[in-house]
Amino acid sequence: MQIEYLNSGLEELNRELAAAFSGACELSAEQMSACRWAVLDMPGAADAPDGVQQELIGRLEAARQAARERGLGQVFGWCMVGAQAAATGQWDHQDDCALSAVTNFLREVVPTPASVLDVAAGTGHCSFPLAADGYNIALFDSAAGFLELAVKDADRQGLADRLDALLCGTFADLPALPDDAYDACLCIGSIFYLPSPHQVEQAVTQLARIASKSIVFDVTSKLGTIRQLGTDDSDFDFSPSAAEEILSTGITPPGKPEHGREVYSCFSAAELRHLVEGAGMKLQQLVGYGSTANETSDILTRLPPQQRTHIDQLLTGDDAALDRAPNLLALCTKAK
Repeated sequence: MQIEYLNSGLEELNRELAAAFSGACELSAEQMSACRWAVLDMPGAADAPDGVQQELIGRLEAARQAARERGLGQVFGWCMVGAQAAATGQWDHQDDCALSAVTNFLREVVPTPASVLDVAAGTGHCSFPLAADGYNIALFDSAAGFLELAVKDADRQGLADRLDALLCGTFADLPALPDDAYDACLCIGSIFYLPSPHQVEQAVTQLARIASKSIVFDVTSKLGTIRQLGTDDSDFDFSPSAAEEILSTGITPPGKPEHGREVYSCFSAAELRHLVEGAGMKLQQLVGYGSTANETSDILTRLPPQQRTHIDQLLTGDDAALDRAPNLLALCTKAK
């Protein structure tokens, strides 16, 4: 199955990265990963790469600069990971504890036969269980390498006849898809990587336009993110100013260097309800999931009084149980 590119710059970037990694066949997966870290200026890179390893770093650095010039710097890292995964034939993803809630909901509100668009699909691990149940699925991702692996996985699982399309694009390319093109849209583990809540809102509005019946997506929660600040498993260092930024704007500080300097968008449960309503969807269920962070942590007590007041409202409001969770999953149907 051919990949359909919705963005010519993204097509060129993916091809450059695929060619670079395929030309580094003498390197082990670990060496290629070290090259990737080196290009992103992170710890974990080889100290003094030479030969083909040094050549690969040079090619990746050139591709990164070209991506920035094309306005694709934000998605460069994921495209590079996808290209590396395709070159090695390996991609490890974490099990998604929200997956059963997603599949059960879609089976109820959008029964087969139906079509599902999986946005930021990766290798399709969220939508393949639906394909196994008889749904037709289309995969949408910025990294062509992930889509290539998904095709191979679909063949292995006997699901190739359920795979309708491979679309390569970013969230900014969603307007290229027509209204009501699919019965449902699925977007798990990715939309919060957009660097502002406004961009998340725009993306959700597009998902609602493209889906005729239902959308499912998740975000990170404000309180859940704050409670993880500075811990070993957090992407972010602790500071009162970081907590204030999250509370007031929904935007995290830049992440720890070893985690890629990500910026996430965060929401309270009430803000997420408002976002869904504004997109013309009806929120059928809101689920808080993920390991509850740091129940005994002193992070909240280290914050100034004005921030404590805001946080106390989240801790004691009607949505307190949801706001405590690291992630919020919105299960929505089209508003009548």
